Amino acid sequence: MRKLESIFSGLIAVLCLGYLFFVWQMDDFGSVTEPGAAFFPAVLGGLGLFVSLKVLYSALRTTEPKNSEQMPQDGLKRFGAYIVTSLLFIPVFETLGAYIAIFVLVLVLCRILGARGWLQPFVLAAASALIAYGLFYVALEVPLPRGVFF
Repeated sequence: MRKLESIFSGLIAVLCLGYLFFVWQMDDFGSVTEPGAAFFPAVLGGLGLFVSLKVLYSALRTTEPKNSEQMPQDGLKRFGAYIVTSLLFIPVFETLGAYIAIFVLVLVLCRILGARGWLQPFVLAAASALIAYGLFYVALEVPLPRGVFF
């Protein structure tokens, strides 16, 4: 059994269950052809729960090697920076607007995860913001927060 992996995936499963509990209180699920406001969050919560339970099952069934190494200090710092950046995304999403926040989030996460240079993270961040714009504003006609600049 991989103890840390089991604990982490179990916590994620509990968070997904809590998320689904709040999503279930929304009224507008709609259908697959005409999704309502709660449809996409319910799908994401269900997928998150499925994946976390799959990882938990896998962690409980495997044994940890006797010479297992601890996570290097650099990995812990990156993980912490990843969590802090993801949490800061929430207030920035409303303040700066969705598309700028998505751009900044992807750019920073690319750098945290070790991307070399600036061109590839910049292109990936711009593509992510454009895809979000195309998906939400154009295809689904769901306006996201515009922020202080628009």
